[in-house]
Amino acid sequence: MFGYTIPYVLSFVRIDLGEWQTLVSLAIFLGMMFAVAYRTQTVFVNPILAVAGYMLIDCTFKRAGTETQAMIITRVPLKIGASYTIERLSHYLYAAAELQEDRRDNQ
Repeated sequence: MFGYTIPYVLSFVRIDLGEWQTLVSLAIFLGMMFAVAYRTQTVFVNPILAVAGYMLIDCTFKRAGTETQAMIITRVPLKIGASYTIERLSHYLYAAAELQEDRRDNQ
């Protein structure tokens, strides 16, 4: 995220570090970028998904008896050994949600 956001923003703005307003604005912008990166625990994230409360996690999981390594988009932190509903979005991208209680009983 930092790799594309900061160069684009800074390339369109003339920065005069002698003005206190510029320093405050830059500090607010960098603070927001830090908050998004800290909340999602990654620097490679879609800012819109981060604001909506989603995380992007690189993990290995078993699906239909096959072990798969991929990126997972989820709102809940994943726990080792837990069961989740997983939907494939693309070749290496999946969406995960917690498995509902009634579905756990049926499996």
